Amino acid sequence: MKIIFVFILLIAVCSTLLSFTIMLNSGSNEIKEMVIVDPGDTLRKIASNLVEKHIIRNKTTFMIVTYILQKQHLLKPGKYVMQSNNILKIIQSLSERDALVHKITIPEGLTTYQILDILQKKEELFGTLSKDINEGELYPSTYYIRHGDNINSLVNAMKQQMYNTAEKLWHERNMSIPIANKKDAIILASIIEKEAANNDEKSEISGVFINRLYKKMKLQSDPTVIYALTNGRWDLNRTLTKKDLQIPSEYNTYYISALPPAPITNPGYESIKAALHPSKTDNLYFVSDDGCHIFSKTLKEHNAIRRKIKLKNIEQAAG
Repeated sequence: MKIIFVFILLIAVCSTLLSFTIMLNSGSNEIKEMVIVDPGDTLRKIASNLVEKHIIRNKTTFMIVTYILQKQHLLKPGKYVMQSNNILKIIQSLSERDALVHKITIPEGLTTYQILDILQKKEELFGTLSKDINEGELYPSTYYIRHGDNINSLVNAMKQQMYNTAEKLWHERNMSIPIANKKDAIILASIIEKEAANNDEKSEISGVFINRLYKKMKLQSDPTVIYALTNGRWDLNRTLTKKDLQIPSEYNTYYISALPPAPITNPGYESIKAALHPSKTDNLYFVSDDGCHIFSKTLKEHNAIRRKIKLKNIEQAAG
């Protein structure tokens, strides 16, 4: 009984001392401060940062309490907005990662190189990029991260979202289209993504390409030529020439009579849907005019429209 009594008394004394120590060592500054915890930061470094920000008064006390609570290995990286407070609440915030959330929006139509460039410039993301990232694998969307997140975890989430989206739309596809598999669907969707000025015309553009595939005609898509020239690593920033259209590349759809071997960008939902649900049309041609496209059934009609657009542009340039 004496042993039990001593044990209970010891617990009570320790609890009182712990509460008293926490009360004495909480900071006095009521202004909110930003505390950054990087991956790999030691408990000592975290404690030092809290002292420097006047969140706590004594780093040793903070470390002792963290060890007593067995939280020393549970403090997570992130950007935290804190003010002087009870040490227990600070430890809870760090261990439960009650950190600021940052938003990353990846637009549709960017190449994998461009997307990865955006991610690598985000100071919140850590780690070395995997080399196993292909064109057309990353789903354009808005993603939420915290400081200290691994860049490959985000990339994998983007890959999974693209896979899930393609899988869902593939099972809902128009079964009559000449698209053999999900990879070809993404390839076609990537071309549609770069061709279309808006979502409303994507299914019509898809219908033109599907018609051409049926007839074994070359797709003759300018964005595929641009990709052949740049490999998706920079903007061409000039008008394509006749010489460009003749380059012997497997991505140049003026040169090959089929789809390219891989996507030319990372398409979004509407482009993938359009690739698998093309409009039923007799059109085989389209040309860009004032931010949208004009469609036609015959080459004669198409060339007439092109001449008309060229003349209009000349007149506008002349004032």
